[in-house]
Order: sequence, then structure tokens, then C-alpha cells
Amino acid sequence: MIRLVHIVLAGLLLTHLVGCGPTPNPSQKERAESVMRTADSLMRTRPDSALKLLYSIAPASPQASLDLHPALTGRGVSDKLPLPNTSPLPLGGAGGGLEAYYLLLLLDAQNKCDTVFSSDTLQRALVRYYDRHGTPNERMRAYYLLGRACHDMGEAPRALDCYQQAVDCADTTSADCDYYRLCRVYSQMAAISHQQLLFENEMEYRKAAERYAWLAKDTLGALQNYELRLRPYYFQNKRDSVIYITKMSAKLYEKYGYKSNVAQVLPAAIDILLDHKQYEEAGRCITKYERESNLFDKSGNIASGKEMFYFLKGRYLMATGKVDSATVYFRKTLSAGYDEAAYKGLLSVYEKKGNADSIAKYARLFVDANDSAFLQKNSEEVHRISALYKYERSQRAAAKAEKKLEITKRENALILVTSIFMLSLMIGVGFYKYNKEKKASLHRINVLARSYTSMVDELNLRRLEMKLLTKNQALMTEQQMQIDTYLQQIDGLKTQLHQKTEKELANAFFCSDIYELAKEIVTPSKGKPQQRMNRRNWKDFEKNFHIHFPQFSSFMKEYCLTESQIRVCMLIRANFSEAEMCILMEKPSDAINRIKVQLNTKLFNDKHSKTLRTNLKTYF
Repeated sequence: MIRLVHIVLAGLLLTHLVGCGPTPNPSQKERAESVMRTADSLMRTRPDSALKLLYSIAPASPQASLDLHPALTGRGVSDKLPLPNTSPLPLGGAGGGLEAYYLLLLLDAQNKCDTVFSSDTLQRALVRYYDRHGTPNERMRAYYLLGRACHDMGEAPRALDCYQQAVDCADTTSADCDYYRLCRVYSQMAAISHQQLLFENEMEYRKAAERYAWLAKDTLGALQNYELRLRPYYFQNKRDSVIYITKMSAKLYEKYGYKSNVAQVLPAAIDILLDHKQYEEAGRCITKYERESNLFDKSGNIASGKEMFYFLKGRYLMATGKVDSATVYFRKTLSAGYDEAAYKGLLSVYEKKGNADSIAKYARLFVDANDSAFLQKNSEEVHRISALYKYERSQRAAAKAEKKLEITKRENALILVTSIFMLSLMIGVGFYKYNKEKKASLHRINVLARSYTSMVDELNLRRLEMKLLTKNQALMTEQQMQIDTYLQQIDGLKTQLHQKTEKELANAFFCSDIYELAKEIVTPSKGKPQQRMNRRNWKDFEKNFHIHFPQFSSFMKEYCLTESQIRVCMLIRANFSEAEMCILMEKPSDAINRIKVQLNTKLFNDKHSKTLRTNLKTYF
């Protein structure tokens, strides 16, 4: 029956994964999603109700009348839930991840209702699906359920491996990390480690489970995992640690209001007290345990799984001289399946009574039980399993670290390339804006300079006209008014030019039309006719030079320089070479050298031609 249902559900999941079949009706899909969300919200506190809800939307099929849930839940919810003949959720087809999510919830609910899984077919299918499509929480859930199936099938190493992969799937940095399930995963890992006598691993997993229980705000889960540290300490014979954990657990249970749990932590302490022959204190702990733990029914029988207490009670009764009562409790221990402890207790009873036949009988039974336990968990196998776990974990950690390093390298390379690109772009944009602004600024200066020279020319023209109109008083008055207007405008332009720095004015000159003309003459473009500096060009050059180099011009005016000497000075300041001066001035190089000697002598009392440029740079 179980295998048939597994096959049916696996087929439905496979149908979804290949994406064929009818598309769910939108209203049916919405109802199914709502039911599944409700079931998921009930999963932690009321898994039986969640399971009933999930069965209410189970797929319609020829097997729809199967008692699906009792078949899969060998223990747990007992009432049958026959499936309807028509399903509100057609699980096959293009339903996205709806079918996978349904099966994930179904298996989770069955697990919480103490299902004993006999197959891992569905779990493996879910792992494959969510490895490709799932969130970190969904992948962790799928691997956890696969681990539970492996555990039920008696494959402890494989179960532990699945749990470790579930842990690896968890994104503990995310705000929506499922800490509650992560706690459960570590709890299962601790349980397997305990079964395999891997006590150091068990302690490590218990601490992790406790930490994530606190993060999940599962106070009881955190306290129980803290209490369960008793087990590895007990089996490692760390008695002081056992006593300390017992006392701290009792205080914490008391602090958070779990009264019955206060007494439930006592058995380990009772065992140690009996070993130390502190019988009075052991008796008080036994009485407290029986009265306050809520583990006993009205007939005095303890809850299933806690029957080792009978052995402790028998030891206490033996130590206080109540041999017959101790025998009763040792036999109850035997009935519960704890053979080794029971035979040990009965052996002590008959040793006390001096019954040789019974001593021989129970000694043999105790030895056989002890050998059987040893054969089940021999030291060599335990170490092999431990080494296997550690090797697999280190291999997986190394692969994960290598993959993370590779991703980090790619990300860093991408960040570096992007940063270089962005920096280059910013520098380029900044340089472009700077050049654009600089050109605009130089253009504005040149416009001012042209306006200034044009206005000066116009002023000179008006003054010349006034000289010709000496007999016409009215026209002279009008002309004077015009001249005054020009003078005001010239003063305004001069003020604006004076606000510019010497460097700005110089740079503006090197962008002026007359400078570009001079450069074109000394280095003509291909295909263009050779030009020359005519008298008008020289006049424009000199005007612009005086505007853009006011200090240099003032310096030259202090000396009586010839036209050729002025031109040589201007060309030197404008960074023209001697060869270029020869072209612009249409003079041979020896003539230019003579002019330079004359200039250097007159300006600096230096009779060398080569030092003129250096001397001028010293001043300007």
C-alpha cells in the first residue's frame, strides 16, 4: 500500500516537472494555495490538522479512495481520511511549483505526525526540484525530509550527510532564514551522533541547535537542547559537568515557567548520586521526579521511552535494603527492553540473596547482553563512521570554499572593471566638462577682446571725424557725446578684462583667430595655399597681444622699440621658435639673431641672442 501511494505521488510530481497536462482553474489554484498556506502555518503546532487540510485537496485519481494518510503514517493520526472523487487541485500540468510545494508540505506534515518512511523516492525528487528552483529555506526543508527518510530506512551515515547538506543550504544571513527548521536539523544530527557514540560531534550539534532555537524564539527547544548536553557528558564520564547542566537546566526551566521539565532533568543526577552513595539526596530526587515530572500515569507507569528510570529506582531500593521491591523494578526494566541494565540489576539482587543458580543464570545473561551491545557499536566502526563524516564535511567545505572563492574572484574582477570604467567615465566627463567650460571661458574673453578692439577703433574714427568738423559746432557736440559713450563702454570692457587672471588671458590669446592664423602660416595644412602675415594681420596680432598680455605690453612700452623688435618680443612670448619667426617676419635667421641681440642689450644689458628668451621668461 505504501509503495503504491508513493508511486502515485511520484508520478504526479514527475508530471509537474515535465510541464504537461491541463492548466489548473485559477479559482481552484487560489483555493489550493490558500489551503496550503494555512497548512504550513499549522505545521509547527498542529501537524495533524495540517495533514487533514492537505488531504482535503489531494489529487483525484483512480487511487483517490486509498487511505493515503494511514498508509504513510504508520503511527500518529489514526482516523482515516478518504479522498474525494473530485479534486479541487489538479496536480498535473502547468501549475508552476504548486505540486512540488504540496508534496513538500505533505511529507513534512507526515514526518511531524511520526511517519515511518520506507522509501525516499519522493524526497529525492523534491531535492532535485528545489535544487534548481527553490529558495534556501525550501532546499533546506527538502534535504531535511530526505534525511528523515534515510534515518527511517536505517541509513544513518547517509541521513547525516543529508542533514549536513540541509545546513549548507541555509542562508543564516537572510532575515527570513528558517531558524526553527535549522534547529531541528542540528537536533537530528546530534541524535545520530549519540547513537554512533560520536559524543564530541553530538555536543557540537547540540550547541548549534540551541543557538538557532533561541534565534527562532523557540524557548522550550533551546532549553531542551541545553539539557541534552547531559548525554555526551554522562557517557564521557564528566560527572561534574552532568551535575552542573542538571542544576542549570532546572533553574532555566523554572525561570521560563516549564515546571514539569524541572523534575524531568533529574535521572542523570540520580544515577551519579547513587554512584557516590548519596542515597538520601537520591531518594529526594526520585520522589520529586515521580511527583512533578508528569511522566507517570495513575498506575505509576512511566511514559514510553523513559523506562530506564525503573533501573535507577531499583538501584535505590537495593541500596536502602528493599530487595524485593528492587526486583520488581528490575523486571519492569527488562519488560521495557533494557536487557543489559535489567540483568545487571537482577544479578545484584541474587548476589545479595546468595542464590548461586540465579547468580550464574543472570551473570551469563548480563554478559550476553553486554556482548550484544558491544557488537552493535564496536569502536572500530564508530571511528570509521566518524572519519567518514569528517572527510565528507571537509570535502564539501573545501568545494564550497573553492566555489565561493571563484565567485568572489569573478565578482572582484567585475567590480574592478566596473570601477575602472566608471572612474574613466567620470574622469572623461569631468575632463570634457572642464575643457568645454575652459573653451567657453576663453571664447568669452576673446569676445570681450574683439569688442574692446572694435570699440577702440570706433573711438579713434570718431576722434578723427571731430578734427574734420572743427567749424560745425552742433556736429562736434553730437560727436563728443558719442565719443563719451564709447569711452564708458571701453572702460566697462577694460574692467571685465582686468578681472581675468593673467593665465586666463594668455590661454584666450592662444585660442584667438589671429594666433590660429599665425600657426597656420608656419605649419600650413596640406592642399591649402601658403599664406603670409600682411600689415593688417600684424596690426590685429599686436592689438590682441596688448589686450591678452597687458603686463608684457606695458613692459615693452617702457623702451623705445622698433617695429621689428616689438614683433620679435611678441613672437617669443607667444612661444614661436626662431624658424617660425623667420617665416612670419619674412627675414633670414641672421637678421632675427641681430634683432634679438639688440633687444637683449637694450632690455637686459646682455649681448647674447640665445639668452633673450630665458631673460624674458624670468620676468613673465
